[in-house]
Amino acid sequence: MANREQPSIPIQEEETLEKGIDAILEIPMFILAMVMLALFIIEITARLSPQSSRMLLLAQSVIWWIFVAEYLTRVFLAEDHLRYIKEHPADALFIFIPFLRVFRVLSVLRTVRLLQSVHPVTLLKTYVTTRKSLVQLGHILKKRSFAYVVASTLVITLIGSLIMYLLERNAGGTMIHSFGDAVWWSIGIVTTVGNELYPVTAEGRILSTIMMIYGMGIFGYVAATIASYFINIDNPAPTQKSSNITKKEYEDLYSRLNELLAEVKKPSGKQ
Repeated sequence: MANREQPSIPIQEEETLEKGIDAILEIPMFILAMVMLALFIIEITARLSPQSSRMLLLAQSVIWWIFVAEYLTRVFLAEDHLRYIKEHPADALFIFIPFLRVFRVLSVLRTVRLLQSVHPVTLLKTYVTTRKSLVQLGHILKKRSFAYVVASTLVITLIGSLIMYLLERNAGGTMIHSFGDAVWWSIGIVTTVGNELYPVTAEGRILSTIMMIYGMGIFGYVAATIASYFINIDNPAPTQKSSNITKKEYEDLYSRLNELLAEVKKPSGKQ
C-alpha cells in the first residue's frame, strides 16, 4: 500500500502567513513587553502588600502565557523550527522566567562581589525582560532608526536605573536611596548633563562609565540626525515638478533653434 504524503504548506503561503501574523502582533506584543518590564521594576523596587503582590503575580502570569503562545506560534510557522529556536535564545529563555526561582544552584554565583547585592536570578530576569522589550521595539520601528534609538534609549535608561538602584541601595554613604533617585541619576548620565548624584560602589561606577559612553554615542547620533534634518530644509532636493519645468524649457529652446536653422537654410528668392 502506497504511503500517503503529508500535506504541507507552500513556502510562499507560509511566509505570507508569517508576515501577516507579524503585522498583527507587533504593536500588542510591544505593549505587553513594556507592561512586563514595568511590572518587573515594580516587583523589585516597590513595597507591596500581600494582596498587591498576588495581583502583580497574576498579571505577570497572564502576560507570560500570551508570550508563550506567541513564541510557539512563531516556532510552528518557521520553516526550520530548530534553527528558529537557536536564532532566538532570548525568547526561549523568556519562556522559562517563572521557573528561574527554583534554580538555587545559581546561588553559587554569589561569591562574585557584583552578585552579593543583586541575586543572579534578578540579573538574568533583567537581561531577558530588557532583551524582549528591545526586540519587540525593533519589530515595530525597524524602518525608523531614529525613533528606535530614542525609544530603546528610554528602555536602557530605565534598566540602568534599576541596576544602579540594586547596586547602591544598601551601600554605605550612598546618595541613591530610591528608584526615583536612580532614574534621576540615569537621565543625567545619558543626556551628558550630569547631576549631583553619583555612585559610591565600584560596580556602580563601572555601570556609570558604561552609561556615560552610551550617552555620548547617542548624543552624537541625535545631534547628527537633527543637523541633517535642518540641512535638508535649507537645501531641499529638486522636486519632480521643477525637473519637468526645466525639461520643458529645454525642449522649447531646442525647437526654437531648429526653427532658426530652418530659416537660415531656406534658399534666397533673389537669383
